[in-house]
Amino acid sequence: PLPVTVGSFSVPLPSDKTTFMNRWKAITAENTESQEVFLSGRPINPDLMNFIRGSFMPAISVAQVTELDNEKTFTGSTTFMTGTVGPEGKPIAVGALLRLEGEPNHNKFRITVRATHPTVSLAIKSFIVSQLS
Repeated sequence: PLPVTVGSFSVPLPSDKTTFMNRWKAITAENTESQEVFLSGRPINPDLMNFIRGSFMPAISVAQVTELDNEKTFTGSTTFMTGTVGPEGKPIAVGALLRLEGEPNHNKFRITVRATHPTVSLAIKSFIVSQLS
């Protein structure tokens, strides 16, 4: 069996700070935000954050937002591509935004995902938690 993850159906969505914040504020429908605080499986330090930014998030097709992060955070965006064809004859795309915040003193992360569909925000959040805890 092949490893199929939520990232297998995603396309990175490059974004700058202003665009990201406008999109973040626009996703307000009920259950479109999924958040969790969890223990990291590895010490939260610059090496782990560099791995998250340079390898992990790109591997699951999440693009880093420019001009927004500090040494303990990752902010990103992606588009989840469904197999369902919409009225225009193209697959329906679901935008998703995320913020991962590290707390090195307690070795915990807080992840917040907002997506235009509740199932997508929950799936992305759950997958990232499973990989980093």
